[in-house]
Amino acid sequence: MYAYRNCMDFYRKLPGEYPWGCGHLYFSEQRYFFKGRRIDSLTWRERIALFRTQHPLPSHWLMDENGRILPECFVDYEAVERFFRSPRAFIAFLYVRKEDEAAIKQEIYQDYLESRSIQDLRRMGNRYCVNYCGKSLIKAPFEIRLKVARRMLAERLSGRSPSLAKALFLQPADLQFLV
Repeated sequence: MYAYRNCMDFYRKLPGEYPWGCGHLYFSEQRYFFKGRRIDSLTWRERIALFRTQHPLPSHWLMDENGRILPECFVDYEAVERFFRSPRAFIAFLYVRKEDEAAIKQEIYQDYLESRSIQDLRRMGNRYCVNYCGKSLIKAPFEIRLKVARRMLAERLSGRSPSLAKALFLQPADLQFLV
């Protein structure tokens, strides 16, 4: 995805000419591989310092002079070509996956908002309430607590969850009609 999308959108050249991608490997008439240094030629300390990991990387992988692992080491371009059979099918698949990824990210974000603890939400709501009307959340009238809830929803600090209602001393049904 990176090789095709970023290259077309930002680099304005063919994917095979993009130096930071692996477009030169997919569906090429003539593949060219970059020359590099094998990872096993580094000492253990050099590997940790360069890649910032103690996880053992395959020793046959190659890296360039800047320490970037060359894509031809970990990209199974032959399997991709056998599976998709044409660049057009591959690019179509990438764009369908992009839409799926956006939906998945939205769902994860919504789950995160709904899973915030009641104490965190109450602390944020109390801060808004004190700034808005000078009273703590527990002493604020119903209308003020609704305005705090509306503001927290507008700033995407929470979703319309029972946790938010409980944190702001409201009923879950009170949050249904807030915009």
